[in-house]
Amino acid sequence: MPCGAIRTVGEVCDSEVLRARGMIAEMPHASAGNVKGIKSAIHLSETVLDTYVAPPKLGEHTREVLIKLLGYTGDEVDILARGGVIGFDRRTD
Repeated sequence: MPCGAIRTVGEVCDSEVLRARGMIAEMPHASAGNVKGIKSAIHLSETVLDTYVAPPKLGEHTREVLIKLLGYTGDEVDILARGGVIGFDRRTD
């Protein structure tokens, strides 16, 4: 059974190997400043994978998911939010 040390994302992003291979993405985050992530290991000759986005803030896409993917109305989402059932970043309406 293979085994090894378990590293945090921060430790992995500080890896000399990944840095040397250009596999660390730096992305602006609304509340955390610049955050690092690991780029895709897949390299395609005709399709460059060079767009990376920081993880969303908690609740950032709640309204959009409920309305566009789950079929809730805006009024239903507002009722859920007022009742404390859900929380979301109101700036993403």
